Formats: sequence, structure tokens, C-alpha cells
Amino acid sequence: MTMDAITADTEAGEGELTFEAELGHPPEQVWRALTEPALLDAWLPEGPAVSRELLESDPPHSVRYAWRDGRGDPPLESEVIFRVDAAPGGTRLTVIHGGLTTARPANDLAPAWSLKCAA
Repeated sequence: MTMDAITADTEAGEGELTFEAELGHPPEQVWRALTEPALLDAWLPEGPAVSRELLESDPPHSVRYAWRDGRGDPPLESEVIFRVDAAPGGTRLTVIHGGLTTARPANDLAPAWSLKCAA
């Protein structure tokens, strides 16, 4: 797996983190890991102070979640978009975490770029 990380600021002054990774799994398997609740919970778990809500899905190309993490001060309320593209030998996964006021990944305990396709 190779990974590139890009940090950018939006015009509104809020931050955005973008990660791109080449995964050695077919797009269908990556899509399942991003959208099937049991598989998603294995690498991006919810908890008492952490929740995600499906906002939009364009199977099998992209999915967008609202991400709320109440553990920080102030709590983090943001959106995470996952884009799935076929690539030679597997999948190119792009993760965009937007609406950030500080650069912090989607989940401090299990960052999105460490995606393990458990499918």
C-alpha cells in the first residue's frame, strides 16, 4: 500500500485533510469495507462520544459521512468522503476529511488511511 497525504485549507477558513492510498484489494471489496456496518465498525468504530451518519452514497464510487467526535474541546463536527477508483493491481482510495478547524484525522484511534479490507 502506498499513501500520499495532502493538507489544504478551504476558502471559508476551515481545514481539509486529503489522503490517497493504493490498496491491493479490488474496488468491490473496498466498497464493502466502507459501507457494510459490521465491516465499517471493524476499522472506524462508533462509541459513546463518536458517531457517524450516512449523508450520501453513490455506489460503488463514493460515500459521504457526517463525523461527530465529542471527545475534544471543542467537539469535532465534520464530514468524511471516501472515493473508490479502480487502479492497476487494486483500488485507489481517496479520503477527504473536511470542515476541520484543526488538522486531525477522522478517528484518532483507527485512522482512515489504515483501512483494512476485512471483507
